[in-house]
Amino acid sequence: MNGSKTPATRCSSGNERNAPRSRGLVLLLAAGLGGLLFAVVYLILGAVTPNYTPLRDTISALEFTSFSMVQRANFLLFGILLCVFSAGLRAELESGWEALLIPFFQLLSGIGVIGDAIFIHQPLHLVYDLIAFNAGLVVLFVFAWHVQHEFSGNSGVFIQSQRPSL
Repeated sequence: MNGSKTPATRCSSGNERNAPRSRGLVLLLAAGLGGLLFAVVYLILGAVTPNYTPLRDTISALEFTSFSMVQRANFLLFGILLCVFSAGLRAELESGWEALLIPFFQLLSGIGVIGDAIFIHQPLHLVYDLIAFNAGLVVLFVFAWHVQHEFSGNSGVFIQSQRPSL
């Protein structure tokens, strides 16, 4: 024991509010709002666009309306925030192959969304859609694998932390 506090001790000390946030955590929190902002913008655009039906039309269809530039800017900002999110993931994830793969595929997803903002016509728009969606799926699968293996040796801790919510 070198005198360092364990995570449980650190949480119970009451000093976590005064502790400085890491750069990675700040990036994750700031960029994490990108998804909410993206959804709010396209929902508002969809509501004010004549003949746009969200159950029938894709979000990308808003790029062919009178609000084209707003939706393109929405894609661009969201893609940039996804790339920032990948930098935050890289800073916060510990070593291991998943600490490289998760941010890499998150970055690819951001690049795909940026490509959707730049290339609004087929086939390039579809290519960037596929990059964004498939990279996002890889992020989810690798992160699920990471979490499952992270807690497999400490499954009691994970179960204990979930018990109050049941």
